[in-house]
Amino acid sequence: MSRLAQIGIGIALPFFLIIAAIRILTSPQYITFEYNKEAFPPDVYGFSSEERRDIAISSLKFVREPLPIEYLGDQTYAGQPLYNDRELGHMVDVQNVFQGAWRGWTISAIILVVSAINLWIKPSNRIRLLHAIEIGGSATVLAIFTIGVLAVVGWNSWFTAFHQLFFAAGSWLFSPADTLIRLFPIKFWFDSVILISIFTLIGGIIATLSGYKLRIQELARVKN
Repeated sequence: MSRLAQIGIGIALPFFLIIAAIRILTSPQYITFEYNKEAFPPDVYGFSSEERRDIAISSLKFVREPLPIEYLGDQTYAGQPLYNDRELGHMVDVQNVFQGAWRGWTISAIILVVSAINLWIKPSNRIRLLHAIEIGGSATVLAIFTIGVLAVVGWNSWFTAFHQLFFAAGSWLFSPADTLIRLFPIKFWFDSVILISIFTLIGGIIATLSGYKLRIQELARVKN
C-alpha cells in the first residue's frame, strides 16, 4: 500500500497543479487583467472594452458552472444572436472538456490526501511521503517546462495539436468576425499558456524543494 500511495502522489500532483492553474485563469479577474493590457488587441468589429469583457466573463461562466447552452444561445448583440451554431457547439465541447478536467482535479485531490494520510500515519513511511512529493514536484517542473518551451518555440503547431487532441477536426476553427475569436484572440491564448506554465512551475518547484528539505530533516531525525 505504501508503494501504491507513493505512485499515486507522483502521478496526481502534476495534474492537480496544472488544473489548479487553469482554474485560476478562468476567473473574471483574469479576464479583466488580460483585457487591460496595453498590448491586447482591440476588437475591430465593434465591441467596446466593457462589452467585450462582460461577454467574455459570461462565456467562461458557462464553462465553469456549468450552465445549459441556452445561457449562451439566448444572448444577443445589436438584435442578432451573439453566437452562431458552430460556436455554440464548440462551447459545449469546451464545457465538457473543462468539467471533465475539473472532475479529474477533484479525484487527484482525493488521491493526494488519502495517499498522504496513508503514508504519514506510519512514521517509517514519512520519508516515502516526502520523497513522493519531491518526485511529483520534479515531474511537474519537467513536464510543464517542456510544454511551455514547445508552445513558445512552435506556437502554431502546439496550438493546433492541442485542439486536435481535445476537439473534433475543424470544430474549433472560426472566422475572425465570429464572437469567440473576437473575445479570445491568439494573444489571449498565448498569454494564458505562459501564465499557466509559470503558475504550475512555481507550484512544482515549491513541492520539489519542500519535499526535499523535509525529507532531509526527517532522515536526520531518524538517524538521531
